[in-house]
Amino acid sequence: MLTAPIPDDEAQRLAVLEAYRIYGTDPEEEYDQIGRLLTAICGTQSAVISIVGQDELSFKSRINFDASRGPRDISFCGHAMFHNGVFVIEDAAKDPRFADNPVVKDGGMRFYAGAPLISAEGLPIGTLCTLDDVPHQLSQTQLDAVGVLAQQVMAHMELRRQHFQLQHKANILEKHSLLLEQQAEELRQLNASKDRFFSIIAHDLRAPFQGILGFAELLDTEIDEMSQGEIRNIASYLHDTADSAFKLLENLLHWSMVDSGKIVFTPRVLMIETLFDLIEGSLSASAHHKHIRLNFRCECDLSVYGDENMLRSAIRNLVSNAIKFTDQYGQIDVEAKRVDDHILLQVSDSGVGMTAEQVDKLFVFEQTQSTSGTSGETGTGLGLMLCQQFVQHHQGRIDVQSTLGKGTVFRIHLPIKAEQPSEQPVALLA
Repeated sequence: MLTAPIPDDEAQRLAVLEAYRIYGTDPEEEYDQIGRLLTAICGTQSAVISIVGQDELSFKSRINFDASRGPRDISFCGHAMFHNGVFVIEDAAKDPRFADNPVVKDGGMRFYAGAPLISAEGLPIGTLCTLDDVPHQLSQTQLDAVGVLAQQVMAHMELRRQHFQLQHKANILEKHSLLLEQQAEELRQLNASKDRFFSIIAHDLRAPFQGILGFAELLDTEIDEMSQGEIRNIASYLHDTADSAFKLLENLLHWSMVDSGKIVFTPRVLMIETLFDLIEGSLSASAHHKHIRLNFRCECDLSVYGDENMLRSAIRNLVSNAIKFTDQYGQIDVEAKRVDDHILLQVSDSGVGMTAEQVDKLFVFEQTQSTSGTSGETGTGLGLMLCQQFVQHHQGRIDVQSTLGKGTVFRIHLPIKAEQPSEQPVALLA
């Protein structure tokens, strides 16, 4: 039995076939119409459009033919695709090359005529063939018709190929367009960040230093004429102003490090009660200065898996913000507890509160504003932006509820992860 040949450029042929994206696809009416026309012209029983893969044939059209696939090595199409012109077997039972072929001996096939389907690169990818269980002889006109119809099949396939190529190019252009839009948005945000930084440096950071320089000059030139009370008041102002400027610089530094990706997320198991103690120690003086009751409450032995610096900064910023916007003799409650599958950290104050519009703008960088506290404290809104960034690093979320004139509640929700390593909680360093 003669087996189908494998050409030297088989790898290239298969790559070309892949570009048509037709192998193994379902029959389509436009190809079936050509198959029916072929049987009518040749007076034969069946017609097949055969796409030849590496080991199997896939039949794109099969008129009066049941199989959807077949082996390549014993196929007639495996020979016809490399034939120059129409490959004809008038009576396979009498042809010594194919007489013992299973499709002839067991299937009863006697007649075959197939024309190769040649790609634009000049490589065969299949055949258009007609077959019957009785012998046939085709006229030259019929043979010419088989060749013409094979060209029509390839014309359809070329259109299909060009369609997919155009679609691919359109998808690439769409992706590029989306990428350009994304880059434009990122550039807009970078410009907004740059403008915001310049605004902070030009106004919010410049103002306290002007105050410091002015009072320092006053002390330098008139200290001998001042009373102890006046000197003490100036010293208190200088301390508060310098502390405010330092916090602003610290937030600017943290923000720039977050924005540039230079802050490394290094989580570990932390005791929240110890975390609260450190924050209370750093902010108790500010609260005491305004006679604000600062209450910290934490469930016993409650721990969290997180980055110490990020969590301390986030909670400290929320408590510092609450002190800023709470009147004298007010109250701030800081609590931590486990709720279902997460840790809830909550900062509640009896301060001035916010409108719904102000709440909506809290975490929008371009719309953050410098708002004075109840005792004239300055700020930039960067602290809240940092809180959000740091909480997001923990796959958590932050939300806020506020009523104008009654106070504000900030809540940080941190997930309790099952993959959290089993290590002992560690005490934090001040």
